[in-house]
Amino acid sequence: WLLLENYTPTFIFSVLYLLIVWLGPKYMRNKQPFSCRGILVVYNLGLTLLSFYMFYE
Repeated sequence: WLLLENYTPTFIFSVLYLLIVWLGPKYMRNKQPFSCRGILVVYNLGLTLLSFYMFYE
């Protein structure tokens, strides 16, 4: 497994995550927000259908 052999990948992913969380809002401050509504509708519908399938399984 990638993240269980040693702690280096976990540390790198954690640092990258923190950089994105810290720098992301600064980068997007003067940018126009984009709409995720269509993607979220499809995602939520997929999760709902998967939940129904697992419930009846």
